[in-house]
Amino acid sequence: MVEAYWRNQDAVTSLRGCQATRHAVLEGPFAARCATAAVAYFACHGFFKHAQSGLELAGHVKVTVRDFLQHLHLPKCLLTVLCACETGQAGDAEYVGLPAVFLLAGSRCVL
Repeated sequence: MVEAYWRNQDAVTSLRGCQATRHAVLEGPFAARCATAAVAYFACHGFFKHAQSGLELAGHVKVTVRDFLQHLHLPKCLLTVLCACETGQAGDAEYVGLPAVFLLAGSRCVL
């Protein structure tokens, strides 16, 4: 499940199950809505493989840190919640893990 919430509104945009595709998250209407979201919530499988770390979405399709760096924009996001395995890991000599990617995308805080 991938969701985006807006401050001072009851609006929630959700992608559940087969809706949470790579295109929907990175380039579709959901991605556009994320640019104005106050909170982004990702509940899915995560994996740590250094520069190839990422999230697994519908159909076992993987979205890597590189994909998020190129496509995800969260300039109004106050909080990103990563509810996925291995999302807090980073290698000994690297600073780019999933939390850092969401901070670089504009989120003020990552949990």
